[in-house]
Amino acid sequence: MVQSTALLPFYGYSKNGFAELRQTARQDSRDPDTLRRVGTQFESFLIQTMLKSMREAGQGGGLLDNKQVDFYQGLFDQQIAFEIARHGSLGLADRIAAQLGNGTATEKPPVTTQNLAPPRRQVKQPSPIEFNGPPAFSRFETIEKPSIAEPDALPTFPHFETAEDFVQTLWPEAQRAAQSLGLDPRLLLAQAALETGWGKQIIRTEAHGSSHNLFNIKADSRWEGPVTQVSTLEYRQGVAVREQARFRSYESFGESFNDYVAFLRQQPRYHHALTQTHSAIDFMHSLAEAGYATDPAYADKVLRVFKGATLNQALEKSRMAVAGR
Repeated sequence: MVQSTALLPFYGYSKNGFAELRQTARQDSRDPDTLRRVGTQFESFLIQTMLKSMREAGQGGGLLDNKQVDFYQGLFDQQIAFEIARHGSLGLADRIAAQLGNGTATEKPPVTTQNLAPPRRQVKQPSPIEFNGPPAFSRFETIEKPSIAEPDALPTFPHFETAEDFVQTLWPEAQRAAQSLGLDPRLLLAQAALETGWGKQIIRTEAHGSSHNLFNIKADSRWEGPVTQVSTLEYRQGVAVREQARFRSYESFGESFNDYVAFLRQQPRYHHALTQTHSAIDFMHSLAEAGYATDPAYADKVLRVFKGATLNQALEKSRMAVAGR
């Protein structure tokens, strides 16, 4: 599903890598698909260069300024650059492709898949205090983002402008699912927020609609419903690895909450976690220890959102809005 729309191999933006891109563009100078992929690769490089310059300007010799953090920050920036370019957010790829093809590469090739993530998951790197960004490395998925499509071709796609929108929309379903599990509904919202970047990184279907997959649960052999294949980042022996994975798709967010509850109950390895629902901390750590996510810091990241000001302020604003009606 994804192979037909994959970018050219990633060259690390080395001198040899650019030589390969130039050679590819020359060999297929009339192929719109090839030219667009070359343009997207260049756009990704430009975005990553911009991100690198911004981070260097903001470094202040803090505790987190070290080679290890820089390495993983670089991987994170590379993923962001890849996603932005892949989605055509800046529009540079089309212009580059048109120039390479002397104006012939004006139409976007059809895209059959999409995606982040966070990130199950898209690794989206949280701040030391509270995560408000993209999805984290989840054991099920790392979320990579939606595919390119003309604006007028996109169907209605649920869009959350703010954390308050996210909370107000999902709170009723979170309450219902949490009551079924005996959990604090805020914990489910926190987990969904981490997985989807407060609803802004929800996996899209091949038709560019919403998968409504709030918890980035993968589609294994037992799943008989619709699926969406995306590129994800997973931790393998402590190393971030990009993989292709199939994720479950739902008709609504309510179905996503329902399946999350059923998924935990049907998996024997999560039985212990379900006995710890009296404590958000114990439940989330038990869930992570059972292998729910590949990110070793997954539980701490969810709990950071759970305790953070963003979620609780959004809940308070949502309550005030309801009371004022």
